[in-house]
Amino acid sequence: MKMARKSGMRLCSYTVVHDTGFAPNPFGGYCTLAACTPNHQGINLSRGDWLVGHATAKRAHRLIYAMKVFDALDFDTYYNDSRFESKKPRFDRTWREACGDNIYYLTDGGVWMQHPTNFHDDPESRAQDTRNPRVFVSKHFHYFGANAPKIPKQFSPFIRDRQGCKCDYPVQLVKTFVKWLEMNFTPGVLGEPFDFIPIQTPTRITHHPNALAQVRQVCVPDCNH
Repeated sequence: MKMARKSGMRLCSYTVVHDTGFAPNPFGGYCTLAACTPNHQGINLSRGDWLVGHATAKRAHRLIYAMKVFDALDFDTYYNDSRFESKKPRFDRTWREACGDNIYYLTDGGVWMQHPTNFHDDPESRAQDTRNPRVFVSKHFHYFGANAPKIPKQFSPFIRDRQGCKCDYPVQLVKTFVKWLEMNFTPGVLGEPFDFIPIQTPTRITHHPNALAQVRQVCVPDCNH
């Protein structure tokens, strides 16, 4: 269900259950979100809006990332855009390349195919991901990962204690949050993912029947959003 657009800066917040480097993916000079709660809900965001993901209650709802939306692309455009080539999973380098989120493209016949990946490679996840095939792109973001700071009490309305993404926050509260963020933190990658496993070399070769070629794959943590 797409959210109605309101005037002014918009912010959508949700809980990041597994912070593996896949969703969000803050590497390669862009922070992207392609296969997580806001995508699955079909959230409609415009340039200048914000996405905020915080940790679970077990991790004290700390701020994992905040990204200012620069663009929203369909999966096939994203896959074929040379700017995001580095976000296609690679399994002959480091864990960062292995957790790329650029994994969906269309065949000439209009069928969704999945690039070899260790994430969301089951039929149910693929169907969920491609129901609303849109990726949010940011060039201005704060990704904290395991260095996630506490969210000040005044911004507690952004914290979600249930599944789903919420977007109907007062514009002034959003502006105050962005001001706090910008005044206290430098944009960019400010920490490693909470749940990453630093594997540097491939451990097995697997053929994906829904992909076009055999590729090397490494054991990295699953991401069940």
